[in-house]
Amino acid sequence: MKTAELEKCAAVWYNRKYGYVLRKMLTWRRYQMKKVIACIAIIALLVFAADWALLGIKIFGGNYDILTEAYIGAVCFPIFFVCIAVLKLSKKCPYCGKLITFKGTYCSHCGKKL
Repeated sequence: MKTAELEKCAAVWYNRKYGYVLRKMLTWRRYQMKKVIACIAIIALLVFAADWALLGIKIFGGNYDILTEAYIGAVCFPIFFVCIAVLKLSKKCPYCGKLITFKGTYCSHCGKKL
C-alpha cells in the first residue's frame, strides 16, 4: 500500500474509534452538568424554604430585623428558577447536538428518533 492510503486508513480508524469516545465523553459531561444544576436548584429551594421559616419565626416572635433573611430569600428564589429554566431548555439531540424545542420522538433538525 502507498503511504497516502495508509494514512487515510489510519485517519478513518482514529475518527471511528476516538470520535465515538469523544462523543461519549461529551454526553457524559452534559449528563453530569445537568446533575449539578439539579443539585443547585434543590439546595436553593431548601435554603429558600428554611430562610422563610426563620423569617416567619422572627416575625411571629416580634423581631422585625429581617433584612438578612430577605436578601437570602431574594437571592435563592431566582437561582432556583434559573436552574429549572436551564434544565428544561437544555435538552439537546444526541445525534446532531441541536436544541430540541418540542416534546416529540424525532429530532426536528436531523430527523432521527430520540
